[in-house]
Amino acid sequence: MALFAVNTGCREQEICSLRWEWEVMVPQLGTSVFIIPGERVKNGDKRLVVLNHKSVVDARRGESTTHVFTYKGRPITRMMTSAWKRARMRAELPQVRVHDLKHTFGRRLPLPGPASKTARICSGIVPLASPRFGCRALTTNGSDRECP
Repeated sequence: MALFAVNTGCREQEICSLRWEWEVMVPQLGTSVFIIPGERVKNGDKRLVVLNHKSVVDARRGESTTHVFTYKGRPITRMMTSAWKRARMRAELPQVRVHDLKHTFGRRLPLPGPASKTARICSGIVPLASPRFGCRALTTNGSDRECP
């Protein structure tokens, strides 16, 4: 789930509620996308989630007929669990919050060159929202820092 969050910029509840019925195959790109309904997205707009070719979603296929992320056959309702806390400790990143993964995605997205507006749409940010206010992001070396 953390890998999905850092590669898509989805919020915790968007990830936890992610359903297979929202997946749309895009054969021209050799991948699929998810279209999350507006009632599951913070700003109320439908959200397009583009998956990279090495998506963690593929490893989840067949585990549930409804939700993408499950544990023992039941949908996972939150990411801040004891498993998340143990993983943070093993990675020596005890201060990293689940929401920081979204900011890490947003921080990395503009680097290769997409326009700022495109980056904000991919991050699920309302176009007129304040950019990166008070956020933290993981750097490439694994440490965290304040966003500019």
